[in-house]
Amino acid sequence: MIIVLAKKDSIKGNKKFIRNITIIFFILTFVLQPSLIENTLEMFKCINFGTSTDTQYYMSEDLDIKCWTGKHLGWSLGLALPFFVFWGVYMPIWLLRKMKKNKDHLMDDINIYGQFSFYFESYHPHRYYWEQVVLLRKIFVIIVFVFLNVISVQA
Repeated sequence: MIIVLAKKDSIKGNKKFIRNITIIFFILTFVLQPSLIENTLEMFKCINFGTSTDTQYYMSEDLDIKCWTGKHLGWSLGLALPFFVFWGVYMPIWLLRKMKKNKDHLMDDINIYGQFSFYFESYHPHRYYWEQVVLLRKIFVIIVFVFLNVISVQA
């Protein structure tokens, strides 16, 4: 009998622990995602130091690294691209689908509210998705900022 009660308590405690970890993960994702995406996209930003016929692209963050050869190719396609797809594409879609699936219980269920309230609390409950729209806009601005580099500083 004591073993059964102890197992029930540990299962309840474990569920609460997992819920708290999930909430922390969502908050960290919200806060860190723009920086993670920007830093990831910097891997793909290369500058041409060659001529129009002989292009020689080097990484803008480290001019010693030639783009799309050797280590740069491996790091870009092996780490940066999957990282961007995960944080910039998959996570916003996954989060939106998860909230849409639970949209009728966002305000009722304390567990669901605790997990997702950080994303929709500032908006009307039927506009639960709006923070994801804002996030996609941020990602677009980051892409434009990183690749177009519209503003240049001159000394």
